[in-house]
Amino acid sequence: ICQRLEGLPLAIELAAARIPVLPPAAMLMRLEPRLPLLTGGSRDLPARQRTMRDTIAWSYDLLTPPEQALFRRLSVFVGGFTLEATEAVAAVDEELPVLDSLSGLVAHSLVRREATGDDEPRYRMLETVREFGLKRLATSGEEHTVRQRHADWFLGLAIAFAPDHPLAGDPARLNRLSLEHQNLRLALDWFATCGDVESLARLAGSLTWFWYLRGHAREGIQWQDRALGAGGVSSGARVSVLSGTCMLANQLGDHGVVTAAGEELLDLVRMTGDRTGEAVALLMLSLAANQRRDYAVAKALAAESVAVYRQLNDQHGLPWALQRLGIEMYIAEEFVSAVALYEEVLARFREAHNPIGMVYAVSNLGLAWHALGDKRQAASLYREGLFLHQVVADRWEAAALLMQVAHLAVEVGYVEQAACLFGAAETLYHITGTPPQPYVLELGDRTEGAMRAQLGPERYMTASGVGRSLSFAQALDEALTTVDLIETGLSSDASSGEERYPPGHGLESWDVPKF
Repeated sequence: ICQRLEGLPLAIELAAARIPVLPPAAMLMRLEPRLPLLTGGSRDLPARQRTMRDTIAWSYDLLTPPEQALFRRLSVFVGGFTLEATEAVAAVDEELPVLDSLSGLVAHSLVRREATGDDEPRYRMLETVREFGLKRLATSGEEHTVRQRHADWFLGLAIAFAPDHPLAGDPARLNRLSLEHQNLRLALDWFATCGDVESLARLAGSLTWFWYLRGHAREGIQWQDRALGAGGVSSGARVSVLSGTCMLANQLGDHGVVTAAGEELLDLVRMTGDRTGEAVALLMLSLAANQRRDYAVAKALAAESVAVYRQLNDQHGLPWALQRLGIEMYIAEEFVSAVALYEEVLARFREAHNPIGMVYAVSNLGLAWHALGDKRQAASLYREGLFLHQVVADRWEAAALLMQVAHLAVEVGYVEQAACLFGAAETLYHITGTPPQPYVLELGDRTEGAMRAQLGPERYMTASGVGRSLSFAQALDEALTTVDLIETGLSSDASSGEERYPPGHGLESWDVPKF
């Protein structure tokens, strides 16, 4: 209850006065909305302190007209806002002195400035105060205009991080969208409620990468389904949503949805002559074939996508298609070819300064080197991937990397550490609601079988249970510690006679860049 009331002393005092009538559990259920419950203060208090609404109204009445206008307009934001967003959304009339009025609201404690560590300040209105502001906004005649401006602003913000945007590899953009997640949800809901299906589709398509990388695949696909089910969406917006649905459905392991959406996407882009869209569609259909374990078809489709991207000289899409083809090479046990593709992919992502692409590339490259027998190179690449995940924080891909480190740890003899990482990976998959990719699942099954055989049921459950209790940051730290052990163990194993690269693969002169 205190958390819901955000620590406001008067709100807590008024809620506590209700305890004789409402036990805490019942009260908690009735705290949405908050203001109707927060009444009944002591009669010896001033009238303005007998209800929370009266207290906020007293503060509101002390504001200047411009401050009052800004206050009620800012109530449309949920979860905070920046000064830039304030100017775009709340300045309905150009004469409103936004900065001066915001300063007044901060001085009256109706708006708080949050410490974010970023150069751009961020502000927030307490939910109890915001509830009062929304009531005033509803009676002002401005609500529709302000909500439309709010939704349009966040549509523009999301488009800046669209899948084909150069900033798509910048984790800072992901972090900003995470901060604005509640506002983005509000914008989606506004477009859906107003029947603006074009804007709904554009926003749902633009948020694909955010939903994919931040573990919101199930939520994202629900919005995209809603957009696809509406009529009147332009072909461009529909292409964006269809490709997004393929990505999210693949992450959820639903190859039926990926196949259906991918085939519709391919038909649509071929009808409009969109060659880039064709390359994307082929890539998505390759994902679907991989999910249903039709690996020959998956490989052929990935190769076709690569060919189209190369013809178009599309430097943004090509490395992702190469990576898709590399996975199929790995599954086909063409490990030398897989290493060559992943090397090209990693070089391209390094050149583009794209840490999101790099974290996928180093993880897959490490897996291929491990398959070739070079444990030292695999460990070095896994280390880089773990460091990158401290910035990228893609929990789905991180779970796969933890399984890969666990697989290597078992081979080197650190079985309990491997079981701990395996448990942490299981937690990440559970949190995101996404299963491992088929080839990762097969690797995990082999690793789990080896751990159970060596540790026995009780020791395995204890070690994996420790891993399941770790936070994301703790899991990364544990994996880095395990990589340290692996590298130390490999360096001290003078009797192994292991060469840097297994003979006969023709890669002895290659030098994989280090992090």
